[in-house]
Amino acid sequence: MTNDGREREKELMELIRSLEDQDSQKSFSAAWSLGKIGDARAVSPLINSLTNSNPDVRSSAAGALGKIGDKRALEPLMELLNNEENGDVRFNAAWALGNIGLQKAQKTLLNFLQDPDNDVRYSVAWALGKVGNKNIVRPLIETL
Repeated sequence: MTNDGREREKELMELIRSLEDQDSQKSFSAAWSLGKIGDARAVSPLINSLTNSNPDVRSSAAGALGKIGDKRALEPLMELLNNEENGDVRFNAAWALGNIGLQKAQKTLLNFLQDPDNDVRYSVAWALGKVGNKNIVRPLIETL
């Protein structure tokens, strides 16, 4: 491994450790950075961050998982969407599910077409479009 490779590895591990930092801003930034890097080794630690007490950290972790696009995040993201009170977190969870784009997420997403938060409904509609099932056209039209 080259010096650059070792340095990137060290930075990745530091970001993963930072997900558990008591400073929520540091955890939020680490999750965002891990999503930008896109390394699949961050998936499990990011999934763990979906239960962080701070909604900004949960939201950033959901977004990062969507950027990485790993199927292991599907179930935890669906659970987060189903149980989350914060609209920003639901928005990012729906976006992430759409970015992963598996049919398995469709039923969960359909449940949120009537979400009270406009941004969440937007994200859900976008995510359902990414899933790409023609059977969702009718529910989308009805939502409009």
